[in-house]
Amino acid sequence: MFGYLSLIVVSLIGVPAVFGRLLMNIFNRPSQQVTLLSLVVGIIGVALCMLIPLIGPMVLLALMIVTFGAVIDVLIRGLRN
Repeated sequence: MFGYLSLIVVSLIGVPAVFGRLLMNIFNRPSQQVTLLSLVVGIIGVALCMLIPLIGPMVLLALMIVTFGAVIDVLIRGLRN
């Protein structure tokens, strides 16, 4: 149970990075790494998304689920190697 909760916390921390990379891809600035610019864009995007009354939390929940899956994928690949 502790492991599951800690993975949820890690995925909540990673949401701005994922959202920033998504926004940078939308704005035609693709990169394979998370840069400081994409992290700042993600933080601003998450802050603006939280201001939208009903749609914002749903979008953030979907991004948290995607980030949770990415964290699990990284852990599984790390354990295999």
